Amino acid sequence: AVIGVVTDESGRVAQWVADQIGHVEDFGPHLAVGVRDASGPLAGVVYHSISDRDVQVSMASLSPRWARKEIIKYLFRVGFEHLGKSRMTAITPKRNKKARKLLQGLGFREEGCAEKFFDDSRNGDAMLYGMTKRNCKWIETDG
Repeated sequence: AVIGVVTDESGRVAQWVADQIGHVEDFGPHLAVGVRDASGPLAGVVYHSISDRDVQVSMASLSPRWARKEIIKYLFRVGFEHLGKSRMTAITPKRNKKARKLLQGLGFREEGCAEKFFDDSRNGDAMLYGMTKRNCKWIETDG
């Protein structure tokens, strides 16, 4: 099956990600990239809370089929090269073990726990993850 990247529907992709993860209503200013095949969306990544050096990433997926090397490399290039950031941050509910395993597998480093980060009792505490451009195994860098 052909899997492709969607870059021209940022608002629609961001809404899809928000609907999937449930604890975000509005990402504010953002850039979003979708991954899809002929049957529809497979995954989406929203780059938001953008500062001088950092961008926060939020992601949702319906299937692991999105996780091809060339797509992963592309998604990291968006944050580090297209947006020009030196760091990416991901925040996920502590109870979401699948997301935490994925983040670690992609090379994000666990940076701590934010107690009562989410305002609902279901999600509660959050785990913070970070990756610097220098430590990203998915892109080539000068250091």
